[in-house]
Amino acid sequence: KEGSRRKRERIKREAREEGADVLRELQLAAVFHVLDNKNERVERAERLAKETEEERIDREIWKLKREKRKIS
Repeated sequence: KEGSRRKRERIKREAREEGADVLRELQLAAVFHVLDNKNERVERAERLAKETEEERIDREIWKLKREKRKIS
């Protein structure tokens, strides 16, 4: 049977290893989250770049009309 000191040391070691695994998972999740956000920004920038000046003007007019309706 395992001595209480060795048992405590084993439990501490396992907890450290588990904590390291959790930390690694959190770091990976954070990296993927950042990459996803970056990809979304890049895609949005590409869409906006493709948009013609006329489309931008039409969208601005639409926004202004919508705001005017909210005010009245």
